[in-house]
Amino acid sequence: MRKLRLVGGFFLLACVLGCKSSSFQTIRHTDSNGYEYEIVKNDPLGVRKYTLSNGLTVYMAKMTDVPRVQTYIVVRAGSMYDPPETTGLAHYLEHMMFKGNSKIGSLDWEKERKLLEQISALFEQHRKTADPVLKKDIYRRIDSLSVIASRYCVAGEYDKMVSFIGATGTNAWTSHECTVYVNDIPSNELDKWIQLESVRFGEIALRLFHTELEAVYEEFNMSQDRDSRKQMYALFNGLFPHHPYGTQTTLGKAEHLKNPSMVNIMNYFHTYYVPNNMAICLSGDIDYEKTIRSIDSCFGKLKPNPSLPVFTSPQEPPLDSVVEKNVYGPEPENLMLAFRLGGMKTTDRLYAIVLDRILNNGTAGLLDIDVNQQQKALDAYSWTDFMQYYGYFVMGARPRESQTLEEVKQILLEEIKKIREGNFPDWLVTASVNDILLDKLKQQDNYHSLGEDLVDAFTYDVSWKEYLEFFSHLEKVTKKDLVDFARRAFPENQYVVVYKRNGIDTGVVKIPKPAITKIELNREEHSEFYRRFLSKPSQRLVPVFVDYQKSIAREPVAEGINYYAVQNPNRNQLFELHLIVNMGKSMNRLIPVAVGFLPYVGTQRYSPRELQEEFFRLGLRFNQQVSDFRTTLSVSGLNKSLEQAIDLLEDIVQHARGDSMAYQRYVDDIIKRRNDAKKSKEVIFNQAMVHYAMHGPVNGFNDFIPEDSLRKIKPAELMALLKELFSTYQHDYFYYGISTPAAVSRLIRKYHKPAPSLKVPLQPKIYKEADFDRNRVYFTDYNMVQNQFLMLSKDSSFNPEMMPYAQMFSEYFGSGLSSVVFQEIRESRALAYAAYAACVVPVRPWDSYRIQAFVATQPDKLVVAAKAMQEVLNRMPRSEVQFASAKESVLKRIESERITKTAVFWTYLRYKDLGIESDYRQMIYEKVKNMTLDDMEEFFNHHVAGKKYAFLVIGKKENTDINLLKRLGEYHELSVEELFRY
Repeated sequence: MRKLRLVGGFFLLACVLGCKSSSFQTIRHTDSNGYEYEIVKNDPLGVRKYTLSNGLTVYMAKMTDVPRVQTYIVVRAGSMYDPPETTGLAHYLEHMMFKGNSKIGSLDWEKERKLLEQISALFEQHRKTADPVLKKDIYRRIDSLSVIASRYCVAGEYDKMVSFIGATGTNAWTSHECTVYVNDIPSNELDKWIQLESVRFGEIALRLFHTELEAVYEEFNMSQDRDSRKQMYALFNGLFPHHPYGTQTTLGKAEHLKNPSMVNIMNYFHTYYVPNNMAICLSGDIDYEKTIRSIDSCFGKLKPNPSLPVFTSPQEPPLDSVVEKNVYGPEPENLMLAFRLGGMKTTDRLYAIVLDRILNNGTAGLLDIDVNQQQKALDAYSWTDFMQYYGYFVMGARPRESQTLEEVKQILLEEIKKIREGNFPDWLVTASVNDILLDKLKQQDNYHSLGEDLVDAFTYDVSWKEYLEFFSHLEKVTKKDLVDFARRAFPENQYVVVYKRNGIDTGVVKIPKPAITKIELNREEHSEFYRRFLSKPSQRLVPVFVDYQKSIAREPVAEGINYYAVQNPNRNQLFELHLIVNMGKSMNRLIPVAVGFLPYVGTQRYSPRELQEEFFRLGLRFNQQVSDFRTTLSVSGLNKSLEQAIDLLEDIVQHARGDSMAYQRYVDDIIKRRNDAKKSKEVIFNQAMVHYAMHGPVNGFNDFIPEDSLRKIKPAELMALLKELFSTYQHDYFYYGISTPAAVSRLIRKYHKPAPSLKVPLQPKIYKEADFDRNRVYFTDYNMVQNQFLMLSKDSSFNPEMMPYAQMFSEYFGSGLSSVVFQEIRESRALAYAAYAACVVPVRPWDSYRIQAFVATQPDKLVVAAKAMQEVLNRMPRSEVQFASAKESVLKRIESERITKTAVFWTYLRYKDLGIESDYRQMIYEKVKNMTLDDMEEFFNHHVAGKKYAFLVIGKKENTDINLLKRLGEYHELSVEELFRY
């Protein structure tokens, strides 16, 4: 038996938690400004927790790699707090928080306020009446008053302001227990952000309400088209039949969305959006004492709610049988089964997280080896999640060809039985804990991930001491603990199973669109608050551009082999090693087949199972990736295992062995995945139809090796191809870690055995781009509630001089809540939930720039939305205010962006693919800095306006007005067989 070589658990724990793995203690301090705060002794992250006098909680963690700050504002109120008669309220309020108030976005508050009061009263009448004729009349009056009210406000002003300070990722989400508002901002703009958010959360105006209501309903329609979301609804309903987790969805019921109460929303805001129910979570480049002083000066003025309601959680009785549910839809079949667990603060979380990793770690878990590698089912997985009052443990998989969902269920239950019976090796417990800690170590290298941990600590009322202690408890978990837990928490006949079957969903809700008059956007207007906000000075950051010659070390390995290295600046023991050859599917269609077979192969030294287990024991991850033009084999983990990683990687390249029976089953799965792809709306629309429109019937997407040819291939041929790729063609290594380039180069030379003379990679097969000489409509019939619509056109071939204009076009036209397309399609006309436009930069120098615009909407809005998009793309709406905001957004993002760590190499490679040798952001920055709205309009007139387009539409044919579509251009109806060519 091969000797087990395990990475030490204590070593990993020390990496995650610092030098000590215990003795955490909460300590109170007072800073130089007199503010009290808490820290935890031995916390390597240095998290501070402040509580202001009005109850506002503030978490801060300092990370100075990048001069940016990830911000989260958390309100401890989510969908489970929704009144039963107006479900979806918390989520709808989340949308309205972007509309402003008496200061943000207001032109004449007194006039607007009176109109909003009238609109609110009409919505109450609308909600209470059952007469459809009367409802329609009330809504007509709501629409009329809304148009008048829109004259006194500026749409999207909040987004313009956060864009102006260089924010990215502006968004929000609503869960069962909280609503979270997100921005990633330059650190020099933190004071401005604090001022803006304090005004935003001080009050709310429910303006532009009925158009946003339609956007939320379109989001609801999107959820009806997502079988996976419907499956989760069914799972939660089975697990929590008496708790709002299962009885109420975040989006709410259709009848409640169409009959909202502005009164209830205002009451909800005043009840829960109060400082003693909120937290500000900041992680990044911050000054603790300066920041808390700024927060207190702004947010300290908000009044707490001394009568904050206490949520009383319903108690779920134990499941006494198997709960089976069926969900129908067009997406590929699969199943999920789940066990209900205790909440966030119970020991269930500790054991479930370890068991999840024992079952499914992507390498050597029971599901990875016994199901996926043994090819018993497709893509078996597990995961676990916890909320305040309950948690759950999920397993799932997709059936292989001719396999029933019930058979898949039995396969998954067999793996749970192994856990209950302790039928898994002892070393897997230690290795799984190490793997969890390794993931946490990687997350701590990222200021976004750390901020998310702070959000969870507040939402679930977990002290930071408890958060840190959780990881020290992991190393104490034993196999006996896990078996005892599984016997208690995973009883044989007490679980929920949801079968996702192909078929018609009879529960789909359809509501015709109301008549909505286009509202005023007032793009050139701005509030007094906006004027003062923009006039407040802030010291600009100086952009830092990468000198790739200095930032990437190069060491000789052999003739034809380039070795690149980037030092890990945090010295946290993590490494990555990538073996790269510039050949992919476009050079040889067999390459993705060969690389895809690797999870099922062994070597001369290892069986397939032993190989995966060896990686996992060493704390290593092995991955492979094939694109059209490149193939990469990667190993990552702890640097102490680097030499073993190189040895294993070379063993795979030189000595991989595949079994004929495993290969035939692998081909079975390739064919099953191909057939499943024909059922996937995302694959059909975003890949098959786009490639068809850009390149014609035969293209890079559907140029597959036929099944009969695949069947004739021998595994030895695939392994010989793999060896040939990385031994006889020129190739590269990229290393990121703490070892010196020379030391890694020596190890590579020690193990890597290339041919004496390496060949130049083959030239790719290039698929000719289609001619866009006329408007064409491509329609594919698919059983769905909405239509998805994409306008696509080809522009000039790649020229780096166009990149600044492409970026500014995408920012001004299609990025964010204040962009032209978003405002015209969603904000002004309520035609969609999702809408964007972009000028897409090519990834290879022989490709062309692409103009594309997207809308997702219900069928009775489709043609109106398409024509509205055509108008926008043929005559550029001019707005100096909006252009200035877009320009500042681009400049400040570049000023605060730092390309570091592995991104140094990957951006270098991306530029190199385009024939660019320097950090091209510098040219973009200089061009944008001097760009005017006239320059943008000139670019628009030459590269966007007047183009011929391919109109890609997917939707249910019987609900789509095909005759109206034909007016857009030459009509072609495409079957999935035509798109996929099988």
